[in-house]
Amino acid sequence: EQRRRKVFKDTHMNTKNQKKLEVSIGIPAYNEEANIGYLLHALLAQKEKNFTLKEIIVVSDGSTDKTEAIIRSFTDPRIKVIHDNKRLGQQIRQNQILKMYKSEILVLMEADTLPVDDYCINELVKPFAFHLSFNLGMVVGDTFSIAPETFFETILFHGTKLKKTIFTTWRNSNNLYSCSGHTAKALSRHFASQISWPKDVPEDAYTYLLIRKLKFEMLKQKSAKIYMKNVSNIQDQIKQSIKFTSGKCALKKYFESSFLHQEYSIPVSIKIRCLFSAFIREPFWVTLYFFEVITNRVLTLGFTKFNELYIPYESSKKIYG
Repeated sequence: EQRRRKVFKDTHMNTKNQKKLEVSIGIPAYNEEANIGYLLHALLAQKEKNFTLKEIIVVSDGSTDKTEAIIRSFTDPRIKVIHDNKRLGQQIRQNQILKMYKSEILVLMEADTLPVDDYCINELVKPFAFHLSFNLGMVVGDTFSIAPETFFETILFHGTKLKKTIFTTWRNSNNLYSCSGHTAKALSRHFASQISWPKDVPEDAYTYLLIRKLKFEMLKQKSAKIYMKNVSNIQDQIKQSIKFTSGKCALKKYFESSFLHQEYSIPVSIKIRCLFSAFIREPFWVTLYFFEVITNRVLTLGFTKFNELYIPYESSKKIYG
């Protein structure tokens, strides 16, 4: 085993002689005019230290705004836009990207996110070049909420900090909750070749559960930092909650209930410990967030049917300005 690791280290960890990883970035987009231009600018500005950016594939999922026009305004030949007048859903669009990409690594990104710095993609894919495991299937980044603008968004901002602490504590971040779509996902070709997203499930949770089921390794790369925006009104928050709750129910069609329970159930002791610590620091905001969670659960009670063509959360799409 020691000899195998030494050979792997000598052949794969020598940065002077190592061939850079080829990377494709895939972005499903539905009415993303508020952010898609900023995202593409940020991706083209990434420092390619451990990788070479081969292509950025943007699939416009029946967009009716200026999304496609903004994408086509870029002259970089690596940007490829696929447009369909019909909306089919993110799962179908990601399956299209799977059939198209030509690199060793596929990075899937949400259109309403932004890299925090110019090294985000480099950090995200770096483990594939330097990790000692041959079975690494997915690397996910780390999200950061931008500064809140409304009172309601401020409540969610503090709630997001609390949840992040809980998710980081449980299994050292290697859990389903650390794999939301906003994190960005880098997939090895070996793992990507075994994925086909059903249209009736949440794609982020399905990806993580498949990783676990197929016994691939997943890594949380906290140095790959990505901005996202919390919703700023209760209507959009309810939409998010319905998607999460109904998505969990939909997954029962593809995974055993005991397995889902194991992957969704965070130990109560961790929740209490993190909640108490957060309350000591920010009693006002944590109390408000606690009441928001209770209210939200009451309002979304009984929503169990997953809708892959859900109504987007408009208030979370605009990160700049």
